[in-house]
Amino acid sequence: MAEVERLQKLIDHAFTASRWHVQDLTDDEFFHEPAEECWGVWRFGMAKRKHVLGTGDWVVDNHGPDQPLVPTIGWRLLHLAVWTDIYREWTFGVRRPRAEDYDYPGNAADAVAWLERAQENFAKHVHAMNGKDVNDPRPTHYGKKRSAGDLVWDIAIEHTHHGAEIGLLRDLIRGRARDDWYPGPW
Repeated sequence: MAEVERLQKLIDHAFTASRWHVQDLTDDEFFHEPAEECWGVWRFGMAKRKHVLGTGDWVVDNHGPDQPLVPTIGWRLLHLAVWTDIYREWTFGVRRPRAEDYDYPGNAADAVAWLERAQENFAKHVHAMNGKDVNDPRPTHYGKKRSAGDLVWDIAIEHTHHGAEIGLLRDLIRGRARDDWYPGPW
C-alpha cells in the first residue's frame, strides 16, 4: 500500500474513532469539570482565567502562565475542531488562521457539528492527495515547514489522543464503559 493510501486510511480511522467518542454528547458532559480547576468553555466575561481564545459569546481557556489544568470534554472537543480547521488551512489552503480568530460554540451539539465539518473538510483534502503531495513541504502555524504527510499524521494522532480522553471522561461520568462496539475498520 502506498504512503498516501496509508495516510488516508489513518485519517479515516482517527476521525471515525473521535466521532464515536462524542456521539450523543450532552451539554452536561460537555461542561463537566472533572477536577477542581479545569480548562473549559466559558461565557465571555465569565472565564475563570484571563488567557482565553474566542471572538464571540463563548471562549475557551488558553495556555498562559497558569500550569496546564485538566481540560473538560468541551475544551478537548473544541481543541480538536479548531486545530483541524487550522491545520487544514495551513496545510492545504491559503488562509493562516489562529485559534483566537474563531467564534466558539457554547453547547455540545454545535461543537460536535463543527468537529464533523472540520473532519469532512480535512478528509476531502487528504483523499485528494497523491504520492507526490505527501512529501511536499508546507508552512505551519509555528513557523517551521513540514511535509503534508507529517501534518496529516499529526492531526490523526490528535484525534486518536483527545478522542480517547473524551471517551474515558464520559465513561467516568457514566460510571461505566460503553456497552456498544467501536465501529472500527473491520
